[in-house]
Amino acid sequence: MLSALNKTLHAFSSRISASLSFRLGWNLLLAGGVGAAAMLFLLNATINDRFEFLEDTAIQGHIDRSGSMLESMKAQVQAKSMDWAVWDATFDFIHDGNQSYIDENLSTVSMLNLDVNAMGFVRFDGAFRRGEYVDLESEEKTPDLAAIFLAHTTTPDFIEAAKRAPNFQTFIRQGDRLLVLSAAQVTMSDGSGAPEGFLVLGKEIGEEDIFEALQIPGQVAFERIDAPSAVIKDSSGSKITRQVTGLSGAPIATIGFTVPRNLVAQGRRLFWLASSGMLIMLILMIALVSYRLWAIVIRPIESFQHHVAKIKDSGQLADFTSDPRSDELGELYTEFNEMARELDALRSKIEAQSFAIGKSESAIGTMHNVRNGLSPVRAILTKLDGEMILPMETEIGRAITELSSAAEPSARREKLLSFLQTAISHASGSMTDKKVLLREAIRSLNGAVETIETVQSADNQKQSYSETCDLSSLVGNAATLARHVAGLPIEVEFASDERFQIAGNRVLLAQILENIVTNAVESISATERGSGRIDIAASRIVVGTEACVRVDITDSGNGFDADLTSRIFERGFSTRGKTGRGLGLHWCANTVNAMGGNFTINSPGPGAGATVTLVLRTATHNAESGQTSPRAA
Repeated sequence: MLSALNKTLHAFSSRISASLSFRLGWNLLLAGGVGAAAMLFLLNATINDRFEFLEDTAIQGHIDRSGSMLESMKAQVQAKSMDWAVWDATFDFIHDGNQSYIDENLSTVSMLNLDVNAMGFVRFDGAFRRGEYVDLESEEKTPDLAAIFLAHTTTPDFIEAAKRAPNFQTFIRQGDRLLVLSAAQVTMSDGSGAPEGFLVLGKEIGEEDIFEALQIPGQVAFERIDAPSAVIKDSSGSKITRQVTGLSGAPIATIGFTVPRNLVAQGRRLFWLASSGMLIMLILMIALVSYRLWAIVIRPIESFQHHVAKIKDSGQLADFTSDPRSDELGELYTEFNEMARELDALRSKIEAQSFAIGKSESAIGTMHNVRNGLSPVRAILTKLDGEMILPMETEIGRAITELSSAAEPSARREKLLSFLQTAISHASGSMTDKKVLLREAIRSLNGAVETIETVQSADNQKQSYSETCDLSSLVGNAATLARHVAGLPIEVEFASDERFQIAGNRVLLAQILENIVTNAVESISATERGSGRIDIAASRIVVGTEACVRVDITDSGNGFDADLTSRIFERGFSTRGKTGRGLGLHWCANTVNAMGGNFTINSPGPGAGATVTLVLRTATHNAESGQTSPRAA
């Protein structure tokens, strides 16, 4: 079952893949696919890569802004520290730590107005130090944080840095807080007086500060601060981290923020939108081109193919008519029509030549059939010639002489009369057999004459193929021919379900059967066995809607190789080589086909005999089953 299905699918696939429309469509689809792939690659390289570049540029901008944010925070604290450091009151406070300065300037309100979290005053010699720390959210001072802040800003390194520069800025980590610091040496407002110490302002850096500066959420982290600044991209966004270093240059924290990948997302949407539009346009273009190919090329070719198939089925040449075309197909149609006209003229010429050749072959065939008809006459007359001697002629004459003598005794006379009666009875029986042979000779002679008359009448009028012919009579005549044509003891057996009436030409049917039987006898004779057998069987069959008779004629002759079956009906071909004429079966097959029947011959092989099968129409047409036609049987 699966094997048959696979074979069917393979045949269907082979037939489809061989069609012009399939190959054109496949090539068009292949070209479109390659073009689509190239365009998608180009779009990807143009859109995605460009948007990736824009995104990288935007990320670098965020990185630069984050650096600018830190520098901006330093600058803001620096400005405030410089404003307080160049002030006579601050200079005096570093010098003597007076209480009035504390009361007037180091209040919570002052620090809130200054917008700093920490404030420190340190004398270079370490004799004076003071720190303040305010939580800007709760607006309360936190002495503990102030102490920690002051500890950071009074380290030897920090004090040394404050001595070297009039002002500097740096970052410190204070617990889970990151502060930006600005330290400035304290001087008189007119610039006079040697600096005795420095002022430090500190501002906490929180998520709000990062968002305010970058307009994107950010956070300060103190884990994995040794890792360099990096950009990590994923489907949600680009995660950016930037190190924050302290006074010694070592990292103390990182500022991190995530930049949404809006540009890439837009690029992808643009890519898929452009790709979808391009693919839709490509599909529409392929569909349009396919339709135009079908309308301009495939459909006209199919019409032309149907026209050629119609010519093949009908055998009638005709011009192909179509809309006028000036392209290659139009030239093809014009050349085809010219070729058809030339072929039609050539066929008419060949038919005229074939008619002349046919008359010659008809004469040869007629002589062949006449020979078959006269062969029994020759055999019968030869046999009669050998038997035309009166049996016991001398004894009969002597008996008559003795009877004429009156001197013969009565007993002797009675014996002589009894002898004469027996001789006359024997002679009468012999004459009866000779009369039968003479009738067969006359019938065969009449058949030969009728063949000649039929050929003569065929020159003047069309032969009739609708006569009612008795099959048993035709077979009987053919059987008689088989028994006398070669002088061999041929046994002929005819078996039939009923007495059939055949529709056809009686003379031609008789010639066909006689030709078949003659060939069978010659085949038996070629075996050199000295005898043979011919079995003839007739049975009713139905072919299509037509009642027919099947006649099987089987001989015990020398047969032929199965490979010769396809050549057996070729004109001039004979299985008996030079001794055969190659006309009998060729003429028989054509004549049976002309009468609407079918003629086949088969052989199991050399030395195994052969069987001729005739399918002939009956005189009454009765539909009983469903085959196709006698010629297909």
